[in-house]
Amino acid sequence: MIKSIEKLVEQSSKYIKDFMLNCTIEEKIDTHYVSVEIISKNEIKIKKANGKEIDRVDLILNSMWNKLFLDWNYLLLSNKEWFEKHVGYGFKMFYFPCEKPINTVYDKDLRYIFDYAYYNDEIFDPEKVLADVKFPDAYKVDYKCLLNKVSLSSIRALYQHHIKKLLEGEESFTEVFLRLIKDDSKIFATEKPEGYIFKYRKKIFQIKNDKIEVESQEKSSYEFLLSDFIKFSKMHNYSDKIVASYTKTVCNLFNNYIINGEKINHTIENNIDISGIESPYIGTKFDIGYEYIPDQVTKELCRESELYKNIFKVLLANLRKGKDETHCIFLTKKEVNEWNMIMKSIKIRNLYI
Repeated sequence: MIKSIEKLVEQSSKYIKDFMLNCTIEEKIDTHYVSVEIISKNEIKIKKANGKEIDRVDLILNSMWNKLFLDWNYLLLSNKEWFEKHVGYGFKMFYFPCEKPINTVYDKDLRYIFDYAYYNDEIFDPEKVLADVKFPDAYKVDYKCLLNKVSLSSIRALYQHHIKKLLEGEESFTEVFLRLIKDDSKIFATEKPEGYIFKYRKKIFQIKNDKIEVESQEKSSYEFLLSDFIKFSKMHNYSDKIVASYTKTVCNLFNNYIINGEKINHTIENNIDISGIESPYIGTKFDIGYEYIPDQVTKELCRESELYKNIFKVLLANLRKGKDETHCIFLTKKEVNEWNMIMKSIKIRNLYI
C-alpha cells in the first residue's frame, strides 16, 4: 500500500527538502493494470494485476476483458515478424475498456497507456520497443510519463516558507506538494485525476483524490445460494454433469439447478434480494461475455432473468474454489465439507477451462 504524502511529517526536515527537490511526479491512473507476455511467435499470455492469466472464466464473468483479448490476438496476427523477434518480452500497461473504467473519466478513444517493457530482469522504454508495431487506428495508444515540476528555486522557496507549519501540523503536505506540479499538460484524465505518485529513490508517497470504494458482496445472501445449491446437488446426481471442461461442467450444473430447482421452487427468488448476489463493482458495469459460454441453454437462461444470470456468475466464479468454515457466516461445517467435495470432484475430472 502506497503511503499518503501526509506521512512525510514523520521524516526529518532534511529528508523532506531532499524529497521535494528530487522526487518525480506521475499521474495516478485509475483503471485496470495488466501485462502481456510474448511466449512464442504464435502465443501470448495476458495477465491481470494479480499475475493470474485471463482465462475463459474471466471472459465470461466480465465482457470488459473481451476487447483486451481481441486486441492482442489481432496484433499477434498482424505483426507476426515483430512478435517472432520479441519472444520473451513482456509489457505492463493500463487498459481502458471504456471512458470511465472505475472512478475517473478519460478520452473515449484511449485504449492503452504503456508503463514499461521488460525482458528477463531488464526494463526497457516501451515506446522504443513498440515503435514498429502497427496498432489499429480505431483506438489510441500512449505511454506513461513524468509530470513537469516547477523550478528548483521555486521548490526551495516553497520549502522555506512552509516547512515549519508542515512539521507542526498547521498546513497540509497535500496542498504544498500539489504546487510542485508545473502544469496539467501531461495529465491523461479529462477531468480530475485519481491522484499523484511521488517517488524518490525507494520511497513512494501519493496524493489520492476522494473516490467511491467498492462495496463487498453481502455474504448471507451469497452463502444462502451456495447452501441451496449444495442441498439440490445432494438430491440430484451431480457427478454425471461433470465433463472435461470446467465451464461446460458449470453450465450443466447450473442448467439442472435452475430448470429442476429454482424455476419450480423459487427458493432463491423468494428468500434473498437479488442485489445480495450481484458482483460488486464501481465505474462502468459490464455484462457477461455470452460469446464464451459453451452452452446454448445457459445463454438463454441468463438472458431470461437477471437473477439466473447472477446465480450463474456465482457458481462459475466459485465452483473451482474451496471454502473455509472460519470465513463463512451462514454455511455450516457440514455444508462447507459438502461444497469442497463437489469442488474436488469437478477439479479431478476437469482437463481444461
